[in-house]
Amino acid sequence: MEDTFGEDVPQLGGRACAVEISDQNVAISDSMKHMIYQGIEANPLSGKAKATDELNAEEEQDSDANSTLSDSNEGVNPFAYSMNEEQPPVEHEDSGLDGDEKMSLYLHRLSMREAIPRSCLTDAVFMMDKPVSAMTVGQELRRLPMNKVADCQVKKKIVVTNVYSPFQFWFQFAESNDVYDLAGLSCQISEFYRTEATYMMSQYQNPVGRFFLRPGYICAAHSRWGLRRARIVSAPQENATHVSVFYVDYGRLEEIACSDLRFLPKAFAHMPAMAVRGTLSHVHPLGSIWPTEVTEEFRQIVISHETYAHIIEEDLEEEIYFIKIYETKTSTLSINSLMIQQELAGESDHFDENVIKESYGRRRRYLCELLPSFEMLETGVFPMDADLELENNFNKIVKESVRDFSVPNISNPFLRDLEQALLKWMEGYKRKETYWRKLYREAKLKAKEEEKLHENPERLQAIKKLMDKDKLENADE
Repeated sequence: MEDTFGEDVPQLGGRACAVEISDQNVAISDSMKHMIYQGIEANPLSGKAKATDELNAEEEQDSDANSTLSDSNEGVNPFAYSMNEEQPPVEHEDSGLDGDEKMSLYLHRLSMREAIPRSCLTDAVFMMDKPVSAMTVGQELRRLPMNKVADCQVKKKIVVTNVYSPFQFWFQFAESNDVYDLAGLSCQISEFYRTEATYMMSQYQNPVGRFFLRPGYICAAHSRWGLRRARIVSAPQENATHVSVFYVDYGRLEEIACSDLRFLPKAFAHMPAMAVRGTLSHVHPLGSIWPTEVTEEFRQIVISHETYAHIIEEDLEEEIYFIKIYETKTSTLSINSLMIQQELAGESDHFDENVIKESYGRRRRYLCELLPSFEMLETGVFPMDADLELENNFNKIVKESVRDFSVPNISNPFLRDLEQALLKWMEGYKRKETYWRKLYREAKLKAKEEEKLHENPERLQAIKKLMDKDKLENADE
């Protein structure tokens, strides 16, 4: 791997020093430069005494000049207003403002007196904390390109890395001939922070600055596996010590200490996020949601074990693989079928070609298959460790919402982000569902018209004659 991590930057107080004293960068008087350099080159005490003598001499000259000026003006301040002169009116910036507006203006003035006003805090300012070769705000990791392997009979070796339910889980493709070597990348990351980051590029040993603790920022985070690539999912509160991150190669969401985050070199971002989204096909929960014990049983079977997947369908928009999972490559009974046999799940006909045809080419989806969405889980707005009470309450809200595409207000203040995420999801769902509902209505009306025609043979015969006549006229033309 090429060394593309950039050069060392001088350190000052644990931070990168990007300021140099020069004629171009900092305006310093010649006398001040003389004092600085003379004080460094000579004895500091003698230099200080020399500088003090020169200053005293300058002060005496200024005192004499001021004395002369004072005598000539007889003690009168030339800039003072006469009591008889009309003074200009004083205009206050906050005149005409109400109390709240005055307070807002006062706080703004107060903030502008800081060493660096908050309005001026940009990525360029915080570049002092961030290595030049590290990921910047706004840069993203691309997702793993979806292979066109749906309905392929070849089973793919996979490793399931995290499970929320049989309808929402994450896995990695584990084929030995895969073009992406995640294990190799993980070793390179560990070696980098153990060697180069310690001895040559010490900035990478510093925790990520608070400015970069914002949703979407890509960094390296300590985990049970060592330092791994992660995406920050939410900004911490002002005095918070922990932050939520999503491990992009493992599909796991965890809360870790802010001090456990490190800047990630861009060289380690060339590989896409290796955790992909998965959903079991041909099954459905026996109730409205998956019971906790069923999810746990499924998790115990598949988590962190090498299994084999038969990819049935791909959702390119949501980037989801619908799969059957087999314990070995030669297995004929899938885990999906095993769950049905053990009455942990019901058999779904949504993948049946005749059922899809009856739905005009659309494969219907279960509500708990749609929500919570992968996006909600990966961003932490819906907790992956949600208890049964929250899941049931959420399911009730969703059932009410999808009928008329309206999201009721969620009274719990801790779920405001979830409410906003549901509103956003509902926009896309409404657009798609409106199209299909219109199609179904038109199909029903057409079916009713055909039934009426069959009930009235004379009308049907007249319509057929007219159609035959049109055909003959068109043929003559």
